[in-house]
Amino acid sequence: MEVNEEKGVNKNACYALSCICTTPFGFQLCLQYSDTFHRILLAIETILLLIDPETVWFALMCLRTIVQYEDANEHICQSKTLVEKLRVIRDKWTTHKDIQNEAKVLWYMIHRNIQPSCPKINECLNNSADISWDISVHSWNDDELQFRILLNDQIVAQTNQTKYQLKDLQPNTMYYLQIQYITPEGENIRSDPVAFRTDDELPPSVNNLRVERTTMTAARVAWDPPDLTTCNSLRAYQIYLNDEEYGCTLDCEMTIGSLSASTTYQVDICAVSNKGKGPRATINVTTASAGDSNPAPPTYSVIGRREIFVKWQPPDVIAGRLTRYELFCNRRCIYSGTAQEHRATMLKSDTEYTMEVAAVT
Repeated sequence: MEVNEEKGVNKNACYALSCICTTPFGFQLCLQYSDTFHRILLAIETILLLIDPETVWFALMCLRTIVQYEDANEHICQSKTLVEKLRVIRDKWTTHKDIQNEAKVLWYMIHRNIQPSCPKINECLNNSADISWDISVHSWNDDELQFRILLNDQIVAQTNQTKYQLKDLQPNTMYYLQIQYITPEGENIRSDPVAFRTDDELPPSVNNLRVERTTMTAARVAWDPPDLTTCNSLRAYQIYLNDEEYGCTLDCEMTIGSLSASTTYQVDICAVSNKGKGPRATINVTTASAGDSNPAPPTYSVIGRREIFVKWQPPDVIAGRLTRYELFCNRRCIYSGTAQEHRATMLKSDTEYTMEVAAVT
């Protein structure tokens, strides 16, 4: 097919083809003669460069009528010269609004099936992510091209910039990001989704740090776990003694040993995750006094001339684990056991005795 020198013929041909393609049936009829149809469209593209504005408008109108169909993609949208010819029209026919409008509509319609390139995750924190993307579609006017940002299939923003910061994200959460072009003629198809996971959040402080028990040389501390709704990677609890690392545990309690009696220590506990160490919870622990660790002097009840009933109380402080008591009579052990009383027999009448009790640990 060739362009006729008579401009009226060209206009009539464009108008006739646009009338045929007004309905899907007519367009499908043209596709039955695919090779001829393709050559006709190439001829119409040539008409776009003519000097008669009315003929150019008819050619644009004809192509715009055809390009509305998805099957026109092979013949028009993939043309290697049409985009450049439309640029020429945009810059040449600046005073012809009807040509500008028709060319602009055609421009965006042939770009509607161009898929954006995948967005890039430049920086990802626990509550935000910086993203950017490249433009893979030509814009008739840079001010008219918008970018829609979708997160997990939900629209979160629309901008004319090629970068954006996603805010108010949940820590340690997987998200799926897509970009979509928005033009004056509608929406383009979405980009392929890009998956990313937000950074983990530092674990919060442990709750209810308390002292369970103290002795002269040890202290047992316990705590309740922190709220881990924003931190799913708890690894351990770090214990500090006077600001020095003492040890780690997965339990919510720890016995701290090798302490000195009657001494105050600072104990700090913090949760540790893959992200790092959370804030410390602090408590002061004072070990037990090194006071008298022997039982108080025993008391006596005389039963007979040769028997005495001896009773005693446990010591105020026990240095270690109590195993037994030993009762001494005149420095000789007459009882060994865990009871706190003993009946001493076979004594001499009218005789003075010295009784002592020792706690054995």
